[in-house]
Amino acid sequence: LYWSPVNPVSAAAYFLPAYRNHPFILQYAMRALESHSVDVTFFYVPQIVQALRYDALGYVERYILETAKFSQLFAHQIIWNMQANAYKDEDSTIVSLKQDLWKSFADTR
Repeated sequence: LYWSPVNPVSAAAYFLPAYRNHPFILQYAMRALESHSVDVTFFYVPQIVQALRYDALGYVERYILETAKFSQLFAHQIIWNMQANAYKDEDSTIVSLKQDLWKSFADTR
């Protein structure tokens, strides 16, 4: 079974709850994201960060950590977007993103 890679936006959409974290779909989405250069996926950082909200199996987290090792610019954009989207409300009381990723990201630097 082989599907050709899709663009990064479509790949990030496969992490949404509608696909119910199906392992084959998540693996396909990861392979699609990894098939594009960092220069291409850089423009889709906001969608990748939003996909973290539904990343129950850790695929998006792994992609972010692995890609950030190769590109400081990508890492900077991820950090900035994670800080901007860390909370659901303006008072910063309702956590939106997984806080464990901050620790994982800090440990790899």
